[in-house]
Amino acid sequence: MARQTVKHAKLISMIHGEFDEHEPLLGYRIWGVELVKDHDETGCNWAPPKYVNRGDEPQEKCMPLINDILVEFQNKYNIDD
Repeated sequence: MARQTVKHAKLISMIHGEFDEHEPLLGYRIWGVELVKDHDETGCNWAPPKYVNRGDEPQEKCMPLINDILVEFQNKYNIDD
């Protein structure tokens, strides 16, 4: 499946919207994503952030779901650089 190309701000907004669809992730936010010079082995041109702003639930409980969501978005979207 070909990736859609979106603006950086739109990607962040969509990721936050997906987080908000999952009650344990309410309040979790990322500060952005990192563009990679060369696409990764899957063809994605961005990397997940190293920092996630915590919501109310413990981070160790939420990180598996956050990681799953970020991988899903990496498989669907590239950033219009």
